[in-house]
Amino acid sequence: MIEKDILNWVAQRYGSSEMRQQIEHVDVASREFTGVGLYTNLTFSDRASLPPIRPLEIPFSGPVIEGPALELGASALVWCDDSGYLKTIEIAAFGDHYPETQFEYTLSEFDHT
Repeated sequence: MIEKDILNWVAQRYGSSEMRQQIEHVDVASREFTGVGLYTNLTFSDRASLPPIRPLEIPFSGPVIEGPALELGASALVWCDDSGYLKTIEIAAFGDHYPETQFEYTLSEFDHT
């Protein structure tokens, strides 16, 4: 699932043990495809038992997503609510299409050059 892969990539990049704990218990509540991206809303079965993410960055910069189904790739952001809990993953295609079905992809660091 691309959402879990993005969350794990961000948790590793930011070294957040709290985020890793939340990832183990997070579920997809809903997905909204926009044609050029995707919003994935997240939920927890027992949020009260999990630690909030600190320090909190809103949003956390995610990886670049590349694959044959994405003409120019896509970017991802991970949003938390003000209390420090994972809330939404936002994916935006660099081109004019984002697929609504599963596809092969790789995740990488954004090249700022």
